Amino acid sequence: MSAQKAGKTAESRFAKIEGKKLQYLTAGEGPAVILLHGYTQTSRMWRPLIEKLKDKFTVIAPDLPGIGDSDVPKNGSDMKTAAVRVHALAKSLGITNARIVGHDIGLMVAYAYELDASSARFGNDAILKLHVAHERRATLTGSLTF
Repeated sequence: MSAQKAGKTAESRFAKIEGKKLQYLTAGEGPAVILLHGYTQTSRMWRPLIEKLKDKFTVIAPDLPGIGDSDVPKNGSDMKTAAVRVHALAKSLGITNARIVGHDIGLMVAYAYELDASSARFGNDAILKLHVAHERRATLTGSLTF
């Protein structure tokens, strides 16, 4: 991450993506991890996990376009377009390589992100799957270690 370094406590920030405001939480330093929330949720669902990740990673948790404090886009409310916008956020923050973690619809966006990454559109971003069984317990599939 370049320009503005994330702090130790999760901070709410905004970026302009395609002329629309995209809200995100950020904390920590290190390799980037992007957390994508589920249906009827916002980036705030990730606060407990952000606390665990922030000592080893730069964590970015956006409110997906049209949800929470992010503006509603006039068009492109599909998962692929959301993935393109999340990638634009990452690029605007100077992130060129990130681990992507999704829950529920966030996993759909993460999958679309990975498909574009696999076609070299986004670079070498990796995908991880997060299955949240309960807000206090999570099973992580992949190679992300705390």
